[in-house]
Amino acid sequence: MKNLELFPVVSADNDLRKLLYRDGKVQFYEFGLAQGEPVLPYVIWQQVGGDSYLNFDSISQSDRLLVDVMIYAKTGSEAKSLVNSLRKVLDKVGYVDDIGILELQDSGTYKYTMTYAFHVTL
Repeated sequence: MKNLELFPVVSADNDLRKLLYRDGKVQFYEFGLAQGEPVLPYVIWQQVGGDSYLNFDSISQSDRLLVDVMIYAKTGSEAKSLVNSLRKVLDKVGYVDDIGILELQDSGTYKYTMTYAFHVTL
């Protein structure tokens, strides 16, 4: 199964760079790799599963990956803007064929969190 390398694609996209560039870096982190507490907005992602399409007559030429994306922002509209831009970037890498959504607002910090699960076919 293929590994999805999103950071090079995200950091090359002008819309996402504008939204995520803070303190000299693009705040798009693979799960567990963010240093300290990033400044809002930021995104954490991980590839959580997937499977290969089976071919009877040859080796699989494509995979369907499940990517979990957690978006942290000050407002819901800021988070949704990030989701829309990220979706466009994922469409450059593969075909997004399913999206699951969970939206929350932390009652203590009022930080807006959106968790998306994308199925991406490569």
